[in-house]
Amino acid sequence: MQDDLIVTGPPKPWKPLRRGDLLLIFAFALLLRLAFFAASNDQAGTQQVMDNCFDCRLYMTMAQAVAEGTIENENGFFYFGPGYASFLALNNILFKGQVVPIIVVNIILSSLSCLLIYLLSMMLTRSYPISIVASSLAAVSYTSIVLSCIVMSDTFYFFMSLIALTIYLKALSSNRWILFIAAGILVAITILTRSVGQFWPLAMIVIAIAYRWRGKKSRFPHEFSRSGIIGRVAIAVVIPLTVMAVWMSHNYRENGVFTLAITSANGPANVAAVTLERRDGISSQTIMQGWLEDYRLGLDKPNLSLGEIYSAYQMHAREVIDSLGWEVGKTYVLLVWENLTEISYLHRVLIPDLYYILVPLEHKIIDNGLNLICFFLSLIGFVILIIRHRYRIAVILGTVYVYYASMIGFFRWQGSRYFFPGQIAWDILVAVSLVTIGGLIIYGIRALAKRLRNY
Repeated sequence: MQDDLIVTGPPKPWKPLRRGDLLLIFAFALLLRLAFFAASNDQAGTQQVMDNCFDCRLYMTMAQAVAEGTIENENGFFYFGPGYASFLALNNILFKGQVVPIIVVNIILSSLSCLLIYLLSMMLTRSYPISIVASSLAAVSYTSIVLSCIVMSDTFYFFMSLIALTIYLKALSSNRWILFIAAGILVAITILTRSVGQFWPLAMIVIAIAYRWRGKKSRFPHEFSRSGIIGRVAIAVVIPLTVMAVWMSHNYRENGVFTLAITSANGPANVAAVTLERRDGISSQTIMQGWLEDYRLGLDKPNLSLGEIYSAYQMHAREVIDSLGWEVGKTYVLLVWENLTEISYLHRVLIPDLYYILVPLEHKIIDNGLNLICFFLSLIGFVILIIRHRYRIAVILGTVYVYYASMIGFFRWQGSRYFFPGQIAWDILVAVSLVTIGGLIIYGIRALAKRLRNY
C-alpha cells in the first residue's frame, strides 16, 4: 500500500483539480437536496414547516426588520445576531419574502459546500481519493440535506465558515495581506450569524501555529518574525474581534448587557438547570422558568426585558456552578457526548408522512450504536494522521473538531444540527479512515492473490 496518500509539504491548494470531479459532486449533492425538498414540499409544504418552526418565523421577521431599518424593535437580534437576517433581507427585496427562493439558495449553498470540502481536503492532503470520499460524505450527509431545506442559519454558517477556513489556510500558505483581511471579514460574518463562532479567533491562532510549524530543524519564533506572519494573523484575528465588540456594544445600548447574544448566559444556565434536574428530578425548563419568576418578583415588575432575562440566567448559573461545580462539569460533558452522537430530527417536520417509518428507524440506529460510526471513524482518522506524522493536518482538523464539540455542551434536544459545523473536520477525517482501511483491504487481497498464484 502506498504511504503518499497524505503529504506534509506546504499545500498548493488550487491545483491540480479535476473539473469532472467537481461537476459530478455538485450535481449529485444538488440532486439529493432538490429531491428531499420536493418530498418535503409535497408532504408538509413550506407554510406548514414555517408554522411549526419558531426560529424560522423569527428569522423572517428579523429579515423584514433589516429591510425596513427597524432592528431596534426586534428582539430576535439579541438571540441570533444580525448575520443571517441580513442575508435574508435581500430575499425580502427581490422576492417579497417568499420562502421557496430562500430554500433554493440554501440548497445551492449546501451543494457548493461539498465542493469546498473537496478543495479543503485537497489543500490539506493532496489526495484525490480522500478528497472525493470527503466531498461525497458531505453530499450524502442527511443532516446537511435536511438543513438545506429549512429557513435556518445552519447552512449559511457552514458555507461561510468553510470559505473563511479555506481562505485563511491559503493566506497562511501565500502570506498575502489581502487574504488575511478577507478571512477576518468572513469570520466576522460567521460570528454575527451564529454566536457559536465567537471564540473562533482563538482557533485561528492555534491553526496558524500548526500551519507554520517547521519541526525541530527550524527556529520557530524566527520563522514567524522573518515572514511577518504574526502581524498578518493578528489582522485576521482583530477584524472579527472588533466587529464582535461593536455588536456587543450595540447590545449594551439596547439591552443593558455587553454580550454577543443571550445564549452567552442561557447556555451555562441550561447546563446548570440540567444539573439540578439530574439531582432533583425536576424538569430543567421548570427550574429555569422558576429562576425568571424569582428574578421578576425581586424586581417587582410585571415582565422582564431581554437584558433582565440575561442577568437572571447569569446570576443563577453562577450560583449553581459555585455550589455544584463538579456536577455541572459532568453534565456539560454528558451533553457534549449526547449532541456529538445525535442524529437529525428535523425530518419529522419536513417529511411528516414518513414519521412512523423514520422514528422507529431512529431508535434502531441509536439502539445498535450506528450513530457512533462517524465519531469512531473520525477518531481513527486522527490516529492515522498522527501515526503517519501528519501533525499539521491532524492539528488543523482536530482544532475544528474539538472547537465545535466544545460548543455543543450547553443545550439539548437539538439533534445533529448543533455539531453540523464539525462536519468540516469529520468529513475529511472519516475519509482518511475509509481510504486507509480500503487501501489495506486491497493490499491484503492482492497479497493473498499473489500467494495463491505462487502456491
